[in-house]
Amino acid sequence: MLRSWHLSALALAALYSASPAASAQVSVPGFLPGSFAPYLATGAVPDGWYLGSNLATAGTAIDAIYDTQQQFHAVPNPAQFDLRAESTLMSGGRTASALGLTHIDGVGAAASAIDRLDPGSTLTAAVAQAQVWYWGYSSSNLPVSFDIRLSGHLGATGSRGLGVDPSGAAVAALAMGSLSNGSTEGYNSLVSGAGLNPAAEGAALLAELQSMPVTHQRNLATFGAQASVLDTTKSVDTVLHVTADPTQITCETLVSPMCGKYFYFLSVYLFNGAENGGFADFSHSLKVETFSVGTGAPQVFSAQTLSAVPEPTSALLLAAGLSVLAVARRKRG
Repeated sequence: MLRSWHLSALALAALYSASPAASAQVSVPGFLPGSFAPYLATGAVPDGWYLGSNLATAGTAIDAIYDTQQQFHAVPNPAQFDLRAESTLMSGGRTASALGLTHIDGVGAAASAIDRLDPGSTLTAAVAQAQVWYWGYSSSNLPVSFDIRLSGHLGATGSRGLGVDPSGAAVAALAMGSLSNGSTEGYNSLVSGAGLNPAAEGAALLAELQSMPVTHQRNLATFGAQASVLDTTKSVDTVLHVTADPTQITCETLVSPMCGKYFYFLSVYLFNGAENGGFADFSHSLKVETFSVGTGAPQVFSAQTLSAVPEPTSALLLAAGLSVLAVARRKRG
């Protein structure tokens, strides 16, 4: 596993925004019965799933040289569904490359650290992350379940892992669905139940990403894998299954057609890290493949599933603002 302080330092520069911890606290607890009504504007959001926000980050480092690129949209329009953040550094025969991607139906990430394995070199590292938040609205009080496929490979080359520097690569994936009438405490408990610390920051957060456990709960699924020169290559092809439960939008008075509807969210997050000869390529996944409503048959999750994003109502803008606050919180961390 990647445990060196070098990559931890890079994480402080490149991984200050969305994370599993941010996902656990990203705006949804604010959508509780009785608190949604003040932000409703005229007109209703049609039933369906919408891309609420998306984020892609790529960071690289060679010795003391660092580079970070980030793309983020709150309430993106269709032209902003696809994000691409890239970072590349080259020095002394070494190359660090990172790529974060978002698509209409998921995210991708890749990181590689090509190192000449000179014992005198101190660091070649790359990290990439991508995340999408989906919002759902429905007139029916039914859970929605998702199958989300993760596929790719990771590995390591050289012999540096025989010393104090383990050298290698890691992948971490997380899918979270909304809790029914959730709260911040409820989401923190959900994340803690997976063996993660919802308050992790900086190096502690990076350590969790590098050693993400494989867990499954109704509303949270996680997957992690590592490679090193002692375990040189790994291929991954697995499905995360997660359920989003509804919270009813209740109003003291009928101020909008949204009153009485049900709100959902789904967050999908992917991280790749590589150091000193490591590589990880998950550039075409995590992908939301199918969803099912209640006990219904699975349906393909696609651009048609995601209705055209409506004109931003006050409710949507509130959610977007809270997503931005989650990013700002990481910047301050």
